[in-house]
Amino acid sequence: MKEISSLKVALVVDSMLAKGGSDRNIDSLLKIFPKADIYTAVFNEDEYKDIDNNVHTTFLQKPFYRKILKNHYNILTPWAFEMLDLKDYELVISVSAGSAKGVITTMEQLHICLLLTPPRTYWDKERSFRTSKLKFLIDVLSPFFSNFYRVWDYAAAQRIDEIVAISKFIQRKIQHRYHRDSVVIYPGILDFWLQEGSCHLGNLIPKSFKKEYYLVVSRLYDYKRIDWAIKACKKENKKLVIVGDGPDVKYLKKLAGKSKNILFLGYISDEQLKAVYSNATAFIFPGIEDFGLVPLEAMACGCPVLAYNYGGLTETVEEKKTGHFFSSVDELSKLISNFKKGSFKEKDLKSRAQYFSEEKFLKEFADFASKKYEEFKKEKI
Repeated sequence: MKEISSLKVALVVDSMLAKGGSDRNIDSLLKIFPKADIYTAVFNEDEYKDIDNNVHTTFLQKPFYRKILKNHYNILTPWAFEMLDLKDYELVISVSAGSAKGVITTMEQLHICLLLTPPRTYWDKERSFRTSKLKFLIDVLSPFFSNFYRVWDYAAAQRIDEIVAISKFIQRKIQHRYHRDSVVIYPGILDFWLQEGSCHLGNLIPKSFKKEYYLVVSRLYDYKRIDWAIKACKKENKKLVIVGDGPDVKYLKKLAGKSKNILFLGYISDEQLKAVYSNATAFIFPGIEDFGLVPLEAMACGCPVLAYNYGGLTETVEEKKTGHFFSSVDELSKLISNFKKGSFKEKDLKSRAQYFSEEKFLKEFADFASKKYEEFKKEKI
């Protein structure tokens, strides 16, 4: 039997335009399959200079489609991924929250999908275009396209040989949406966040913030509900640092107004982020998360988490031990008005983060892939 890492592997991902949480799963899988070829709908080479693997794209990469569709290329990804020719690979691994799982494989190939979530836009009616100039048109057309996409997405999920869910929350969604069984393998945070290191803020934030501030680290989309954190901190006159960028940034800055307590840092380096985590009073996560690597990074740096009480974070955050849960802006406001970081033990926070290490993920995924590939090949004999 061939070693799993020596197989000819195709790694298929939804898109690679800007670094985000899903890319950490890709980085981890490339440690198991370092020679894998990568297939994606669209690719921004400037954002992925650290990747040496061969990257193949779909017809959506062509300037004509990029110019016409811009940020709405997802309407054509079902066709784009079905057109990919992957017949020369022994193992196909898709990492998908969208259409990548819909690649068509042969009977001689094993397709394992690391399923991040059934697409929230189409199944959960989640919206992420609050500031789009085409908002009205999207509102009108999206119900019709969503109906088509759900039919396609369900059929695509039936073609997958083995499904790996990133949390029990997503496992339940997979069963509910696709009527498919799956195994849970939690993603893992890098050792970088668990290592002791310099945590000095320097001139990154104003002196007035250094005594106490709450923290948000996120892509700035409306479904992330960063506005909850802003409203709660403004109400309680607390300082808030927001790290990240995205299409919702103008709306959020307008919401913050002239408040000197709300600071937008944009993107910063991991070294800077480690310092921001370590010195924060607490990390606020108002959105519904499928799993949530970023809150675990915060815990690894000794920062407790205030998390929305639904989704993947209910599996990682422990009430009163590593954080607190809330279900509304008012509940969040009450939490931060009386919050005391000293009531949490740093060793408990770091121990919880360590449980979700990348090393654990690598071993569990490699063992699972090896076992399923061996079973698959025996069935073909």
